[in-house]
Amino acid sequence: MNRVLVIGIDGGSYNIIDPLLEKGLLPNIKKLIDNGVRNYLESTIHPSSEQAWPAFYTGTNNGKHGIFGYLKRNKEDYSFRIISRLDVKGESIFKILSNNGKKVIVIGMPLIYPLEEVNGYMVGGLFCPGKHVQWTYPADFKNEVEKISPDYILDLTHGEQGIRSDDQLIEKNIKCIRDIGNLSCKMLKDYEWDLFTVVFASTDRTQHNLWKYWNDDSNKYKDAINQSYIEIDKYVGEFMKLVSKDTTILIVSDHGFCDFKGGVVINNILKQNEYMVTKKPKISSMLFRTSARLFFKIYKKIYGMQYKSILKKYFPRVGVKIASSLTYADVNWDKTKAFAVSSGNVCINLKGREPRGCVDKEEYDKLRDNIIETLKKVEDNGKKVFEGIYKREEIYKGYALQDAPDIIVNFMDGYRGIMFGFGGKDIIVKSDAIFTIDISGTHARDGILIASGYRVKNNLKKKPRIIDMAPTILTLLGIKPSKDMDGLVLEDILDKKNLKIKSSKFDKEKEIISEAIKDLDL
Repeated sequence: MNRVLVIGIDGGSYNIIDPLLEKGLLPNIKKLIDNGVRNYLESTIHPSSEQAWPAFYTGTNNGKHGIFGYLKRNKEDYSFRIISRLDVKGESIFKILSNNGKKVIVIGMPLIYPLEEVNGYMVGGLFCPGKHVQWTYPADFKNEVEKISPDYILDLTHGEQGIRSDDQLIEKNIKCIRDIGNLSCKMLKDYEWDLFTVVFASTDRTQHNLWKYWNDDSNKYKDAINQSYIEIDKYVGEFMKLVSKDTTILIVSDHGFCDFKGGVVINNILKQNEYMVTKKPKISSMLFRTSARLFFKIYKKIYGMQYKSILKKYFPRVGVKIASSLTYADVNWDKTKAFAVSSGNVCINLKGREPRGCVDKEEYDKLRDNIIETLKKVEDNGKKVFEGIYKREEIYKGYALQDAPDIIVNFMDGYRGIMFGFGGKDIIVKSDAIFTIDISGTHARDGILIASGYRVKNNLKKKPRIIDMAPTILTLLGIKPSKDMDGLVLEDILDKKNLKIKSSKFDKEKEIISEAIKDLDL
């Protein structure tokens, strides 16, 4: 049998791993590297969980899987909502494998809710609203999960965790790792599977908040992040004992991590350059913004709940209105030519497409050029904040391209986009009431890839991309990747002597339909 075990470390970074390897504190990960191959793993633009993990499990670029940020715009107005798996276009490897008779187990993968019907088992993770919804597949499998790991933690961002201090964050993080690790050990041992995918996502949350302590020998939390990796390494060792020699083991991350340098408030840039026009603020809107900002800040301090958790848990219907009002309060849409959306990308207020569009199609290309030139000039104390700024069609392709923002900004490592504003004028902010409060670490473009197993050769010459993982995993499991995938099979690392590849049922059906259409001479 060919089997593949994927161990995901959300935000996994060689910045942390390499010093721990040198100290001998990650013996099991070292064993995999010594008997396999390691490299950086290029993430998506932007390098964030909601965009990168769908790229991992569909093998497609954003222009096909259709996720451009964790908020999705409502086309009938300028509001937005939090995304779900239903917004992801294309077929996941979990479904492809299930359709071809393979058994899959998926634990903690971000953005898989609502859970798919697969030939196997699923346990939700990030973007699963909580345990008040169906968080396992099959639904009754939750009883087994709770037996193995009582009070199982789905994700640290869930409001019910009530994290109000660094000590509580560290405690919950270790419990989260152990919950997932213990469940995985049980299922690796006692359940049938061909692809086993487990994601330790709490590393991302702790690195966001505790990165500032990592190199500070004088701080009592200096080893908190290291301890996450050491704990995961222990489970890597347990996993290695539980799998047979025919198993290929892959350790992957959706992105890397680095120092947080600042949040770039794109809407303020657009305002200052008159691409976004605001009306004179009404007293009511000023009071609303002020009270909303205080609400989120005080609520988090008292209850330890981040704003996304508050909206998802307590305000599922009005939450988007609150968030939209905070972002676009007092905007004069009849005169606004551009506005920033999720992750800091820019949309043109185009006539016929936007609810109150004011930009003619003839203006569209020139306006994009002008905005790109304006953004290129933005600096933080003389340093660039954008690695690149693109028209959407320059970096994305596919059937979801029309849903993409018109301008895609690619930040330098250390910066992130902030679309929200409370009427302020700052372009670069080090802290705001919602997104960057308490944050000292942020996402970097390059994640990690470690591959080991007797079908893996130590020959990875070119830096792989996260979209390459899906076709590579399918190939390892004997299924020919779909032509729709943008990723490439990592041929360099595969020893194909014993690999037998067959076309998937999905591809065969497409070929039959294609031939039938040709015969009809349409």
